[in-house]
Formats: sequence, C-alpha cells, structure tokens
Amino acid sequence: MDLQKIIDSSLDQSVQDVVKGKLDDNLVYDTDDESIKGMIKSNSILMNFATVLLENYHEELKKELAKYKIYI
Repeated sequence: MDLQKIIDSSLDQSVQDVVKGKLDDNLVYDTDDESIKGMIKSNSILMNFATVLLENYHEELKKELAKYKIYI
C-alpha cells in the first residue's frame, strides 16, 4: 500500500472540493466576526481533508486485506 499516493490523492480531492465550493454549502456562521468566520472555514477545510484521507485509506486497506482473503 502506497501511503504517499493515498495522501497525495486525498489532498488533490480535498483541494478540488474547496475550489468547487463544496464546503461553502455546509458552513453556518452565527457571528459577524470575520476572523471567526476565517477560522470556521479553515477548520472545515482541515476536517474535509481528514475525512477524505480516512475514506481513501480505508478503501486501500480493504483492497490490501482482500489479497489475504480478509474482508472488512
């Protein structure tokens, strides 16, 4: 399993989500403070990357384990 490939593809996918504005639809601001809005957006981007990374790793792990007839 190539971890660097998983990380790189997850990063690319996460960046594409940001560029396409996918994350903006889910953000809820209950403040007018721009610095807090910036932190909310930054945290949303980081959480999106973490989620994509975990999903991609899980898929590759399932493939790797399937080689040994272990199915999760």
